[in-house]
Amino acid sequence: MELSLPMPGAAVYKFKESLSQAEFLERPNRFLSLVRQGERVRQCHLHDPGRLEELTPGSVVLVREVTGIKTSCSVVAFMSSAGWVPVDSRIHSEVASLFLPGARREVSVGKSRLDFAYEGGYVEVKGCTLVRDGRGLFPDSPTRRGRKHLEELIRIRQSGQEAGLLFLVLREDATCLAPNEGTDPLFAAALQVALLAGVQVWALKFAFRPPSLVYLKRIPLCANRPLCDRRHSKT
Repeated sequence: MELSLPMPGAAVYKFKESLSQAEFLERPNRFLSLVRQGERVRQCHLHDPGRLEELTPGSVVLVREVTGIKTSCSVVAFMSSAGWVPVDSRIHSEVASLFLPGARREVSVGKSRLDFAYEGGYVEVKGCTLVRDGRGLFPDSPTRRGRKHLEELIRIRQSGQEAGLLFLVLREDATCLAPNEGTDPLFAAALQVALLAGVQVWALKFAFRPPSLVYLKRIPLCANRPLCDRRHSKT
């Protein structure tokens, strides 16, 4: 299948709520963050299970108002050396749907639940927020769920149907995409098997220009080096 790509610079998502800046203080657990606005310390939801290693105390973040049991705000993005990086993974499906017109969302297949199904195939979507030396790296923390999705895509492809993996690279400083073998070698190995099996892999780059996420262009898998990034192994 082919993606439906808009013109570079097109806004593909816009947050409806007003966004305000805050100072990031800490992350008591993976879905909760403490931020300071003026003299007020607030509990904000953080809808991203990754490590987000650049999100450190003192970082500038954007938050939006929400109604929750324990939180009254949600972190939308943080400021990195390359600009704003979106960290609300709830928008991934809505963004990806613009590139997959007519596809059905959230479809059960085998032992997994994949993001999209279309006539004759399936697509799973992943968001990438980590970049080193221009290389977008996924994942930024071990992902058993991500590996399970890859294994399902491989089975789908082997059954004769189409299968695809769409990476939303949410940073302007990425020039290519690679699996982060140092963080999750099993996912990296599964991606290599998927490519050999004929699973299509796309990487699309975006910029966050509040309040809108803007499509920039498609970027390749990193070339001239092994597919798996061996320079960033665990210590």
